[in-house]
Formats: sequence, C-alpha cells, structure tokens
Amino acid sequence: MLSRRSFLKDFGMGTVFCLLPFSAVADAHYHSRKLFSAEQTEIHMGTLVTIKTVSDSKEKNYMALDAAFREMHRLEGLLSRHDAESPLVHLNAHKYLDDAPRELLSVLKHAKTINRITRGAFDPTILPLLEHYEQSGQTAFQDESTCRKLLASVGLHALRIDGDRVELANEGAKITLDGIAKGFIVDSAARKISELGIDDFLINAGGDITARGHNDDEPWRIAVRDPNGVNNDPLCVFELTDASVATSGSYVNRFDKEERHHHIIDPHSGTSPSYRSITVKASSCMLADALATSLGCMENPLSFAGNEKGVSCLLLDRNGRIYRTVRPI
Repeated sequence: MLSRRSFLKDFGMGTVFCLLPFSAVADAHYHSRKLFSAEQTEIHMGTLVTIKTVSDSKEKNYMALDAAFREMHRLEGLLSRHDAESPLVHLNAHKYLDDAPRELLSVLKHAKTINRITRGAFDPTILPLLEHYEQSGQTAFQDESTCRKLLASVGLHALRIDGDRVELANEGAKITLDGIAKGFIVDSAARKISELGIDDFLINAGGDITARGHNDDEPWRIAVRDPNGVNNDPLCVFELTDASVATSGSYVNRFDKEERHHHIIDPHSGTSPSYRSITVKASSCMLADALATSLGCMENPLSFAGNEKGVSCLLLDRNGRIYRTVRPI
C-alpha cells in the first residue's frame, strides 16, 4: 500500500525520495570539527527510509546505521497489518492474542492514551473502514447503510489488555497501527543510534522525521512540500533539533503522478478530513505521527495542539488556506 505520508525534503540531505541503491552509504569529512557523516537509504514500512549520522568515527556511523535498520525490520514484523505472521494479524483474525510482545503492548497502550486525550479522534479500530476504501477504490461511501454497518465495529473500548493478553471484544473490530507504528519504530531506531554514542542524526521514514543534534553545527532544515504546488514547491521550511515531525495528507505520488486518497478517516463519521496536509511537530515521532493522523478529525485542531506541551502544527485546507498554531512549527 502506498504510504499516506507526504513527500518531504531535507535540505541537509538533498532530496530524500530519490531512487538510491538500498545499501548505498555516503561519507563526508567535516574538517572543521573532524567529524564524519554517513547516509543510507533502505525500504521499510512500505516507504523509503533515509538515515544520516554525524560522529567522530566512520565505524561508529556504520554500526549505528546497521543497528537502526535492524531494529526497524524487527519491529515492522511485530506491528504490520500486512505481514501474515505478525502478532497484529493474529489478533485481528482470532480476536485475542496471548503472550503479546511487549512492543505491541506498548503501542496499543499508547494508542489508548492518545485516543482518550483526542476524545476518540485517534482510533486504530478504523481498519474495517480503511479496508473498504482500499478494496473499493472509492474515496467516500456510496451508501449510508454500509457506512453505518462498518462504523458499528469502530471503537477502542473493544480493545482489552490484561497483562500480556489482548482481546477484541467486538467481533467486527480490527486494528491498524498505520497511524502510530511508524512513529514508534522511528523513535526506537533513534534510541539505538543514541545508545552507540551518536548525538547528531536524522531519520526520515517517508515523512515521519526525527532529528537529534545538528548537521555539521547547523540545525537540520526541513521542507514540507505543498500538495498544490509544482516542481515540489515547499509549503514551509523550518529547523528541527531534538524533536520530531510527521505529515499526513493527500499528495500526488511522484512516481505515477496519480493523487491517492490519503486514508485518514474520521472514526466518528467514516469520512475524510477537509485538510489536504497536516504537519505536526512534537517531542516524539510516535506522538507526531498519531496527531498528524487525528488532528484533521477534530473540531478545533489548532486549539488542541496549542494546549499540548511541545506540540505545534500547520494545516492546509482543500482551498489552499493555511492554519497554524501560535507556537511556530
């Protein structure tokens, strides 16, 4: 499935979404501080993931890249709804899961917390609605009865966690972690890099971005592409240091030039938000990921984001109007 994330460009790394060899690594020597950089791009989570590290050792950079990508691969196997062997697929099929992996339990518990603070705007049980969109190729329901039937299976109250056992109490309930797992995986990969003593790095997982430290003494500079623009015109450019950002929206796929439904669904109505692009900056990539998914389903998204510590956002509606929190992104 094509990622619903926008294509972003990091000015410190060049165009992220170029077709690089999956194992290509670039080295550069920063003479001023005797630092080395390494950059690698691979496919994970259905998108291109680029990681750049800056440290005082080539070997340390290579070790960090390897550790980060290994962690991504491991977690993807636990949290994906597309892998027939994943615990999540077992949960959806059988409505229960014993001895659930701690990482899956962690994501599910965070999902319940974010569901509560967003008053249901973030709800991973929207998978039945999402599957309808994916299978029908439609961007809206053609009849209200189908919508009502599928909405009856939505609601995170059906998710029950008891120790390491997980149950779905509603027979029609299914869970997708598309709106939170990528951010969780990026945060986990970032921890692997930090554990190796590297303080300066950037991870870009198809628009879910975490930046730590600096890019050769300069802040990491990020551009969000305008979905209405041409020639990849940026919607905004900002600096990112020790923070994360995620963008959701309806973008033209750069490979086949076809605009895709962005697969953000309001769990209360079954419809898609009126925003073409939602960008959220937060302390963790998991939180930015989840809020980029759910803010468009809120009645007052700017008010909500403005009241959350360390959170800021930028929204672009279908008429091209831009809205942003007082706190800059």
